[in-house]
Amino acid sequence: MIRGLFVGVGIMLVCPLIPVAHFVLVPASPFIAGYFGINYVRGETGSPSALALQYGALLALVLLALTGVPAAVFTVWFDPPSKFLALIWIGVAIFTLYTGSMACLGAMFSRMRRNQQAALETTQPASDRD
Repeated sequence: MIRGLFVGVGIMLVCPLIPVAHFVLVPASPFIAGYFGINYVRGETGSPSALALQYGALLALVLLALTGVPAAVFTVWFDPPSKFLALIWIGVAIFTLYTGSMACLGAMFSRMRRNQQAALETTQPASDRD
């Protein structure tokens, strides 16, 4: 699971660096991270939805740490006005919830697609696969 989380965070950090395409990739990066990151999770059994929920929650917690720590440092160091302080923490909360939900959707879509392809491979005769 750790390797999959690192892949997901890496995808989310690389997407803003791509010129011009970052306008589309940044909002879609949690979904893309969930879609590709869950493929690096090995040995997990259970339903695709349970695994996707677990992956999305863990990715959201990692990104909460990555955004919450700088927000806390900024809050302590600069002592911003209360309206700006509330805006910072609302942004952190919204970003965390958005990341978790979109990563969960991407992971669930990836696992369900993988299960569907595996089921098709087992039901097709060997002559139809070529």
